[in-house]
Order: sequence, then C-alpha cells, then structure tokens
Amino acid sequence: MELARPSFNHLLSIFLLAAFSVPIAMLLPLPLKIAVDSVIGHHPLPSALQHFVPARLAGSSSANLVLAIALLLALAILTNLQTLGSWLLQTYTGERLVFELRTRLFWQAQRLTLSTHDRRGTNDIAYRIQHDAPAIQFIFIQGILPLVTSALSFAAMFYVTARIDGSIALVALLLSPVLMLAARRSSRRARKAWEGVKNLDSSAMLLMSEALASIRVVKAFNTEHFEDDRFRMRSRQRMTEQVRLASIQAGYHLLISTAIALGGAATLLIGIRHVLAGFISLGDLLLVMAYVAQLYEPLKTISSKLPELQSWLVSLERAFVLFEDRPEQGEVAGASAEGRAAGRVRFESVSFDYPNGGRALDEVSFSVDAGTRVGIVGASGSGKTTLVNLLTRFYEPASGQILLDERDLRSYSVSHLRQQFAVIGQEPVLFSATVADNIAYGRLDASRAEIIEAAKAAHADNFILSLPQGYDTKIGQGGNRLSGGQRQRIAIARAFLKDAPVLILDEPTSALDVKTESAVLEAMEDLMKGRTSFIIAHRLNTIRNCNVVLLLDSGRLKAVMPNREYLSAPAAFQEDASSSFAAHAGGSV
Repeated sequence: MELARPSFNHLLSIFLLAAFSVPIAMLLPLPLKIAVDSVIGHHPLPSALQHFVPARLAGSSSANLVLAIALLLALAILTNLQTLGSWLLQTYTGERLVFELRTRLFWQAQRLTLSTHDRRGTNDIAYRIQHDAPAIQFIFIQGILPLVTSALSFAAMFYVTARIDGSIALVALLLSPVLMLAARRSSRRARKAWEGVKNLDSSAMLLMSEALASIRVVKAFNTEHFEDDRFRMRSRQRMTEQVRLASIQAGYHLLISTAIALGGAATLLIGIRHVLAGFISLGDLLLVMAYVAQLYEPLKTISSKLPELQSWLVSLERAFVLFEDRPEQGEVAGASAEGRAAGRVRFESVSFDYPNGGRALDEVSFSVDAGTRVGIVGASGSGKTTLVNLLTRFYEPASGQILLDERDLRSYSVSHLRQQFAVIGQEPVLFSATVADNIAYGRLDASRAEIIEAAKAAHADNFILSLPQGYDTKIGQGGNRLSGGQRQRIAIARAFLKDAPVLILDEPTSALDVKTESAVLEAMEDLMKGRTSFIIAHRLNTIRNCNVVLLLDSGRLKAVMPNREYLSAPAAFQEDASSSFAAHAGGSV
C-alpha cells in the first residue's frame, strides 16, 4: 500500500469514474422500456420522465419516441466519455505504479550484497524487475478496483431488480455463492500453476541470456544445437505448464457460463409467467432481463477476477522477495565521510568463509605503508581476489579486522570508503555509451578537459582521436568495438580521473599480448605513482616493480617478502608458492 500512496488520488478518481458507470448502466435499458411500453404500447411514461415531455404532447407516441432516442444518444455519449476518461486515467496510474515499483526494485538490487547477486543471478533479478513488477498495475487497475466496482454494481442492480420483481432477484442472489465457491477453488489451483510458469519463464530467460552473452564461445565450440535443445526443453516445459493452467481456467469459465445460462433461463421462465399473470408489463420484463444480464456481469467479473489475480499476486510476491533480501551493510553510527585516505592498509587475523562453508581466507595478517606497491601471487583459488574484495567491503570478513589509515573499514561510510579505491580488472567493465562517458564513470561531474587529461595520462588519447567520432564514439556493449588493450587503457583513464589513493589491479594484463601488455604497463606505471597499489598477477612483468609480494596458499598467507627477495628466490620455492606463474608464464620465475 505504501507504493500506491502517491497515486491515491488517481486511484480514487478511477474508482469514482467506475462508480459513475453504475447509474449509467442502470439507465441503459430504459429507452427500450419506453419504446415498448409507451411508444408501441399505451402505458404512460415513468413518472420521473414525464416532466421532460411538454404537457400538450403528453401521451404522444412521437414525443415518447423522441425522448427514448434522445435518452439513448445521451447515455451513449456519457458511456463513451466515461470509458475514455477511465482508460486514460488507468493507463497513466498503472504506468506510474509500475515506474515506482521498478525504480525501487532497481535501487534495492544495486544495494544487495554481492553474495545475494551470486546466489540469485543477474538474470533472475532482472526478470523480477522487468517482468514481475508490472503485476502491481494489474492488481490495482484490473483487479482490486474492478472487484469493488462490480460489488457496487451488483448491489445496485439487485436493488432495482428486486423493486421490479423480487422472485427474479432472488434467483440471481442464490447463484452468487455457487460462483464464489468455484472461484475460491479455482484460485488455489491457478496460483500453484502460475508459480510453476513464472519459475520456468525465469529459467528460460537465464538460458537464453547466457547463450547470447557467450555467443562467441557458443560459435567457437559449435554448440548452437546444444543451446537450442536446452532452450527448447525449458520452453516446452513452460508451454506444458501454461496449457495445464489454461485447462484449469477454461474448465472454470465453462462452469461460470453454464451457471449464468441456467440462471438466465430461470429468470426468463419466471418473467414470462409473471407477464402472463399480469404482475409486470412486457416492457418491465425487458427492463428486468437487461438488469439481470447486468446483474450477472458483476458476478462473472468477481468470480473470474479472483483466479486471474493469482497470476499477478505470484508475480508481485516474486518482485517483493527482493525487498526481503538483506541489503549491503551500510553506514554505522559515527561513520566518517571526510578527507582523503593516505593509503596505509593493515589486515589483522582476517578470515572469510564461502557461503557453502569453505574457507577462502584463514587468519591473514599483514601491513603496508601508504604508497607501497603490493604484488599478490598464488595458485588459482588461493584467495587473491577475495582479499581485495574485502578491502572494498564487497564482502565482510567472518572474523578479524581490516584497517585503512589505522581505522577499521566499518568506521567509514561505504560511499566514502569506495571513493578511496580504483579497481581495474582482467576484463574491464565498459558500458554501451561513448568513450567520454566511460572515462567519466570515474567521476561523473568531470569536465571534458579533465576527461581528455585522464585519457592522455593513460596513453589512450591517440587511439581515441583515431575513432570515427573521437571521444563521442559509441563503443558498443561491453566495449566490443575496441581491442582488449584499448578497453584496458580506457579503464586506466577512468582510474586516473577518479584519482583514488588506493589501486586494485586484478590481473590487468593477463588477457593481453606482449606488445599490448607493454603499452598498458607503461600507463599503469604512471597511474601507480604515489598510490598504494594491490596487484594480483599471473605474469612476472606485472609485479616486477612492486615493493613487496604476498604469497597466498589455500587461503593462508604463506609469506610476505620484499619483491627483490622473491625474484631472487630459488625456482623451487617460487613454483611451490606461486604455481600460477609456472602455468601462465611458461615456467618458474
């Protein structure tokens, strides 16, 4: 309800417009009654309409016919205006509700911990935001409001019908509990089926997204048919579940239609007997039959909306699950957001456990001064990336303490803490935007001159100017229109622009050839000057100019040594402590 509060006035207006349709619907059969009773027949006009006809024309069939036609046209115009106004207002209000929910979900998704993202998966979260969130407008606009309006319409139609013929109204009233019980049973079955359909939808989207995102790998391994078979299997499961759901709904709608047809037949039988007995006129019968048809329509709407609501409720619950996930640990009392860090880093008995219970880091302790270049080496899975992820509080340690400038990381505000770090990974993350926009991601308020200056510092200006639109060239999804070295230098330019005191370089050159690596290393050398740098490396060249090397082995810090000592260590020691060099550099250091 909190999400609907900003749209309360619009929802109220929709309800009032819908309520206005009830008296219009009650008047719609009236022109037919006038035509039958007061134009074809000789009954006087209803007392409420007699003053609309001049006294000298009272009882005139022509005057009565003109009145019936005028009333019919006026009601048609009012109906169309009411429908148009409701449609426009419902569209605006529904889209506003979806906008509000989607933006909140997207904000929540960005605040979720990385472990939550790892557990749920990007595609599942995206599906909930994009495809499940619109259910909120259907619940309010096509669900709750029609149910309330139908209830009011049923009450009004029942009252009017009862005033004309109580026996006919009683038939309609006796039918309503049957429809409600059937709706309740169908709702339970439909809800379970919709849960299955939604889960299969999300799963099929995951398969499709993975295959298309990895299209180069798919083509390289000639696995198009394999991926197609996987997608077909999941889509066929979804189709089967959807058909089962449709059979449930079809059976229910058949029950509704049969019950309403029986009620209509009973109404007609009773009405004809009452006309023959002289209890009501033929015009009254036509009027009451029209009212009964409208009386059944709210019942049909209510009984059909209840199972239909289950689809939207399932989707909305899936979307709201994101709000139940714990967001990233934010600020703490007294958290600081002032000043630029010097860059001194200290780990004190830091441990970290994987969600599955495995230990990634075990009692790691070390200390580095500001401006130190720290190489981090070790075999794959030794905890190198986990260590730098703890520095930026992407994850929280299970035990121990991490300090920046002798202060616990948790004493900083998260936003201020991450301003102290610039991260460059093996595969730089670029966006489907211009070169300038990607560099400016390091500092969104940067001027064009500052962007160009950062690009020059990263040795990227020359190749940028050779692009078709220079800094305004769009580089495609993930920067796929650029080479690996060009993407890496844009990432370095972004780090230059951010001007953070601590750098994290996660295997920044492992995917580059030797020539490109040399150019990138030159740019990185300029970037690291005066900054504390943590460099995860599988290549010796990357850490050649480091001051100190951390040797990790199965989550434990095996040794901390000056770089020159590490480089001069026996080959056997290096192979044992950093087998990744042997694997990636073609032998021991």
